[in-house]
Amino acid sequence: MKRRIFLKLSSLSAFAMLNPSLVQAYEYPAYDGPFWIFIQAIGGWDPTLMCNFQPKINNLDIAKTYKKAGNIEYIPISSKAEEFFNTYSSEMLVINGVNVQTNNHATGYVHFISGEKKSGHPTFGALLTNAYRLESPIGHIMSGGIYKNTAGIASSVSVRSGSDVETLAFHTAPSGSRTPRYSESITTRLQKAKEERIERLLKKHDSQALQKDISDYAQAHKNISRLEAISDKLTNGTGKGNLYRSTHLGITGYASDKMTLVVNTGEAGIGGFDTHGNHDRDHPACLDRLYSSVDDVIKDAKQMGVWEDTIIVMYSEIGRTPTYNSGLGKDHWPVSSMMMIGPRVQGNKVIGKTDHTLQPTKVDPNSLEVDEKDGVEITYADMNQLFRRYCKVENTPAAVKYSLKATELNINQFFK
Repeated sequence: MKRRIFLKLSSLSAFAMLNPSLVQAYEYPAYDGPFWIFIQAIGGWDPTLMCNFQPKINNLDIAKTYKKAGNIEYIPISSKAEEFFNTYSSEMLVINGVNVQTNNHATGYVHFISGEKKSGHPTFGALLTNAYRLESPIGHIMSGGIYKNTAGIASSVSVRSGSDVETLAFHTAPSGSRTPRYSESITTRLQKAKEERIERLLKKHDSQALQKDISDYAQAHKNISRLEAISDKLTNGTGKGNLYRSTHLGITGYASDKMTLVVNTGEAGIGGFDTHGNHDRDHPACLDRLYSSVDDVIKDAKQMGVWEDTIIVMYSEIGRTPTYNSGLGKDHWPVSSMMMIGPRVQGNKVIGKTDHTLQPTKVDPNSLEVDEKDGVEITYADMNQLFRRYCKVENTPAAVKYSLKATELNINQFFK
């Protein structure tokens, strides 16, 4: 990413929507977590090869059997799958039979990340940043992704690795270096000259809008120095790929005075799940990559000392059909599953189910037990509302303005 573009994005992120004078007058509430990591299986995963055992609709022999890790049934497609479920089942909550209400990739992604199928609503990360860390340069990290709308309540920063933050934090140095171009005395004079120029511009222009833009720019640059604390903690780590690099940045940000609250891994997630052909050959390999990557992320969070506050949400924008097409693939399906992993989650538990045709069963919103007569189908809007309530942002002005048509699920069934 070019230095100028990244600097512009992060400047917007720091104080994009509020005048600094207003920010100084408003004391943001303390944030006690969690640190959210949303990991997308890009293309539409097949939960019947993971956590939703349905042997009648699979040709793959290994998918006709299941094993249990505690209370969680899983499909032992590989030794990596067995290791993953056995290692994390005690902190894992599986949600089967989620009605994503679309067969479309983009719509499914928008629905999950905002709770609304149509564009216009802010992402959950924007709501959280608006409430707690609007002034942070990297409060909400979007690593790729189709939908980045903030609805004007906060800005999201698009990054892929810690090197992007290095570029911003050490913007006075040549690319790839931490050593400033000029001596300390010259750098101080340049900074003073910049501040004096901003003061002159503020006095010169009467336009409130223009004054606000100038003030936002100035305040954003003051906050850039805070990124040096994050840069000092960034490590090469043990993980590989864009998913690990983007989450490592977020983990380091949360470990540094909770400057990062949310990481959404869109394009940096694990891809290849759109298996319209050779499903049984290709899909298990994608799942193995996903399990390995999430394992790396969890180890990183533990290494950085933030695992107790972390919740990983694994999801896919859509599911896959219960039948095979002529190319031995599976097509798009509007029912899927989710997983949440972390010490704050009600682990060793499964909520919801589907029948053998992959139709979701209805559940009682309070007990979350099957209730086909009076129950409801769980949707991504319901889950977004749940996230809002857990983080105490459901009654903020922004959340009220962008309310969701969602069922209130019993939060104690999902979180400790």
